[in-house]
Amino acid sequence: MFELACLAHAVPGVSLRLIASSGDELLVSASCLGAELDPCRLRAALATDRTGMRIALTTERVEVVSGLVHVGGGLYQRTHPQGAGERWFVVASNPDRLVHLIASIHLDGPAADEVEVTVGPDSLLGLCAVRIRAASDAAVARLDDLAFTVLAACVVDEFVTSLTTGVSERH
Repeated sequence: MFELACLAHAVPGVSLRLIASSGDELLVSASCLGAELDPCRLRAALATDRTGMRIALTTERVEVVSGLVHVGGGLYQRTHPQGAGERWFVVASNPDRLVHLIASIHLDGPAADEVEVTVGPDSLLGLCAVRIRAASDAAVARLDDLAFTVLAACVVDEFVTSLTTGVSERH
């Protein structure tokens, strides 16, 4: 839920539906007139200990209503016609560390140097939204492969960092 809230705030036009175990639904959107909540308010609610925990415990599932399509493995494609050449994901890494990691990733093959990666830190949720954008038509054709390469490196780094942080905290 926190990851999708981060994406809804970072990616223009994303709408979510929170579905409670009771069957009640809550539409989260900055653009739908019938929305009960906007992404900014959802983030603020999730960031508070008491309210965030209550929302997390009572929400059975979260659905993306519009703006993104889940490609798989935590990678999302933007559905807006002007954003079709974008892929997004969320990680819980330090933004500075993430920028250095992404700069060190070597992408191979045609159009590998024709993608732009942007890190959007969300300090309120402690997450980073990462956008991979194709800068050419050739890069669009390979965008999923290139985006999965960046995502994999970020997830592995996040995992290794969590292990080493956990070990150092125990000593």
